[in-house]
Amino acid sequence: MENTKEKILGVLQAIQKDIGGMKTDINNIKSTQQEHTQLLRALEHRTDVIKAEQENMKMSLARNKLSGGII
Repeated sequence: MENTKEKILGVLQAIQKDIGGMKTDINNIKSTQQEHTQLLRALEHRTDVIKAEQENMKMSLARNKLSGGII
C-alpha cells in the first residue's frame, strides 16, 4: 500500500513539473505573440502612410497635368 502511494506521489510530482514547464512555455508564446502583434501593427501603419503618400503624388501629378506643367 505504501509503495502504491509513493508511485502515485511520484506521478503527481512529475505531472506538476510538466504543468510548470507548460506554463512557462505558454508565457513565452504570449510574449512572442505580443511582439508579433506590435510588429504587424507597425507594418500596417507604415503601409497606410505609404498608400496616402502615393495617393498624394497621384493627385499632385494630375493637378500638374491639368495645369499644363507636365505633358
